[in-house]
Amino acid sequence: MMSSYSILKRGDRLPTVGVLQLLLNRAGNSLKVDGVFGPRTQAAMTGFQRKRKLPHTGATDKQTWDRLFHEDQLPLIDLVDVFHDSYNGRENPPNIGLYEAQAREIVNSGGSPIYLGGMSNGLVQMGEQLRGASQILLLRIVGHGGPGVQAISMGKGGWIEPVGRRDVRHMFPHQTTSINMGNIMMLPPSLRGIFGPWGSLELHGCHVAQGIKGRDFVRKLADTVGVPVTAGTGSQESGMRFLGPTYTAIPGEGTLERWCAGLPQFTPITVP
Repeated sequence: MMSSYSILKRGDRLPTVGVLQLLLNRAGNSLKVDGVFGPRTQAAMTGFQRKRKLPHTGATDKQTWDRLFHEDQLPLIDLVDVFHDSYNGRENPPNIGLYEAQAREIVNSGGSPIYLGGMSNGLVQMGEQLRGASQILLLRIVGHGGPGVQAISMGKGGWIEPVGRRDVRHMFPHQTTSINMGNIMMLPPSLRGIFGPWGSLELHGCHVAQGIKGRDFVRKLADTVGVPVTAGTGSQESGMRFLGPTYTAIPGEGTLERWCAGLPQFTPITVP
């Protein structure tokens, strides 16, 4: 079972929605698997929950995911940038960094996030942390962002060098602490082989997919890692779900609908 989960609701258009639709169909529904959380998917979700005496909200929660997956083992991995700074000009909440708020959200969901930082060579660190992983359903990267940039280890840190009577703080360069258009080809080779047939990557930084620059970056990243990549176009305050519009790129300039339609079926079982 997943150690964490995605909060999916009506209106979402995501690769994980396609996985959800496959699982609901295994439980006896006949949804079109297209990655769009519409009224039929919501009705199927509510029916599944009601029949099993779960809170029938029509949205996913940990209990619902656990029942849908049953005995399937599909890991979800969260990488969280260890940054600690102001958010929108203020601490959120006072004396607590944004990463702590998002990491706490993930931990409270039952997840065990992997922390990257502070100001380390995040590309190398990411490769080390993911070495040996396989069959990943979803990899979420949580950190600051900008159009075409997803932070991975831009948190405060680095190293101190005594220079005369003062200490000089050194930081790793931007090219090693974020994923951006200039260093996509420097990503760890292992990143391409860790995903299962239903796998996808989500970037939970603010404005990552905004504008032409953002969309070009998401498309190039999807082609590089070989799985769908989703990022938001606006501000993001959650590590569990996207807030506002998203953009999903499919490798080879495919579409979300075609990718979902080509997903392999889960092993038929009677979902308890």
